[in-house]
Amino acid sequence: MPRKFTRTETAYHEAGHATAAWLLGLRFKNVTIAPSEQGTLGCINELTAPKWFRPEVAVTPRIRVMAERRIVTFFAGKCAQEQYLGKKVRSGYE
Repeated sequence: MPRKFTRTETAYHEAGHATAAWLLGLRFKNVTIAPSEQGTLGCINELTAPKWFRPEVAVTPRIRVMAERRIVTFFAGKCAQEQYLGKKVRSGYE
């Protein structure tokens, strides 16, 4: 059974996502550490891609940059949480 994350850990994790998104120019509505019905401990809400972002149709340099920004934002949560803890997080992150 995976260990449970504290609210502080969750806050650092979600702040990592939000900070990366903001620094990379990605739009989002808000961030929360309130548990959801889907079982998440928090989330960054409405991190939406622009209408032109369609990597399934074509991969242009513009689409590649947007994809890379979204990937960095995804991993930033885990990185922020690990920095706060001072150790690796092995499971339960997104």
